[in-house]
Amino acid sequence: MKHDPLYAPLVLCYRDPGTGELAGAALTCRSQVAVAMTMMRRPEYAPVMDLHSELDLMAVVPAFRGRGIGGMLIRAMEDRLRQRGVRSWFGNATRDLETAKLREFYTRHGFTVLPDGQLLPDLLGRSWALPTAEQPAFFFYKQIKRG
Repeated sequence: MKHDPLYAPLVLCYRDPGTGELAGAALTCRSQVAVAMTMMRRPEYAPVMDLHSELDLMAVVPAFRGRGIGGMLIRAMEDRLRQRGVRSWFGNATRDLETAKLREFYTRHGFTVLPDGQLLPDLLGRSWALPTAEQPAFFFYKQIKRG
């Protein structure tokens, strides 16, 4: 992937060691809110651009679920985000997903999982929810401790 200085994406993939088949992948990057503010030349998010990341996508192929692949992706991403200096990591789960299982998954991996309909609290002194976006089933977040 070509370097993207605005979104600063981190993409990780897990391939089955036996077959080489893609079994899971995840993408985390700077939030749309922060990037939009930067593109509009509004300085509110400039001090926290390198301190946050939004887990935008994570998927494990159904045949590979239950093998710890999602947990490996989360741990590897968190380690890399820590190395980048990220302090707040957050995301959401949309209503079309298996939200009960996802709540359990994110809780098990140290995220604070918010009740349905509760907005993401300000993190790093900033609001991260897009005001015009459809609200997800739930938000989750964690503070990344320095290593």
